[in-house]
Amino acid sequence: MKAKPHVAILTFDFPPSTGGVQTWLGEMAARWSSRMRLTVITPVAANTSHEPWERFVVPNTHPWTFWRALQAVQPEYLVIGHAHPRLLLAAWLARRPFTLIIHGADFLAARGRWHFPLFVALINKAQRIIANSHALAARYRQHGVHAPLRVVHLGTDPNRFHPPAEPVPHPPTILTVSRLHAYKGLDTLITALPHIRQAVPKVRYLIAGTGPDRPRLEALARQYGVEQAVVFRGYVPDEELPRIYHEADIFALLSREEGGNIEGFGIVLLEAAASGLPTIAARSGGMPEAIRDGITGVVVPPNDVQAVARHTIDLLQSPEKRRAMGQAGRRWVEEQMNWQRVSEEVARLLLGST
Repeated sequence: MKAKPHVAILTFDFPPSTGGVQTWLGEMAARWSSRMRLTVITPVAANTSHEPWERFVVPNTHPWTFWRALQAVQPEYLVIGHAHPRLLLAAWLARRPFTLIIHGADFLAARGRWHFPLFVALINKAQRIIANSHALAARYRQHGVHAPLRVVHLGTDPNRFHPPAEPVPHPPTILTVSRLHAYKGLDTLITALPHIRQAVPKVRYLIAGTGPDRPRLEALARQYGVEQAVVFRGYVPDEELPRIYHEADIFALLSREEGGNIEGFGIVLLEAAASGLPTIAARSGGMPEAIRDGITGVVVPPNDVQAVARHTIDLLQSPEKRRAMGQAGRRWVEEQMNWQRVSEEVARLLLGST
């Protein structure tokens, strides 16, 4: 019997810690473990003794620490889980070909720093790069990255995120699930709320997530007199996340490029689509690739308060349109935008079968 290929993932971020990188890597590991011998090299300890992969926990994030781990593990294939100079340097020191996964701000935030040329040079050592959107891939190309680059759009789990079995009573609700940072554009929706309330007086804006921008957003809601309509739910545990989509009629993600940050894709847009919600997203970063404009949702210019208000009112007042977009989004996730498709596509690239 042919031995399974031995693959190692090098990463700072991995479950049980949470975030976009952790979700991507955790979903890949769960699906790859049946077809590969998988070793995850990370400083993040497990919260269970039963994992279908080997977890090699390192004591720190120094490049030499990861290099020593690679020398001990000796994988056939190496995946760098996110673009960071320390991880890339470890792979280069080990003289191992690697596949690099890029997600968004990990690279772009380094622009203008002293080490950026070195960062680009290390990225160009990659055997291949896998980006989550064409928009992100284009940004890397603009900054001197010439290594082979492929785009594999993200997915979500349609078994975990799905419409409620029975309708959950709630007032007309717009939902955003996001870290509260200025570039995430929640202020655009709050600024649009007075216009939306003129047409839909009982509307509420439900915000799930934490972050440093919350005080500013709360002050903005008071400034526009909509503080009673804006609900800050705060931190939502991962196991409760699917249910929060059941409390909404529309999902909005209005991120913009700001301060070196960019929305690489916007996986929450797919979670909302899987849950049967129409989505509204800004035309920024990779978000337009997470929506089929006019079919599963609507794409608007970033910071365009009037466009956000207009489309939100239209969807809130058009239950049939909401239902049609929600059903189209659900089908899209079931048929294409799911983790099974992502894992198979990335595995083919990684193992060189395509």
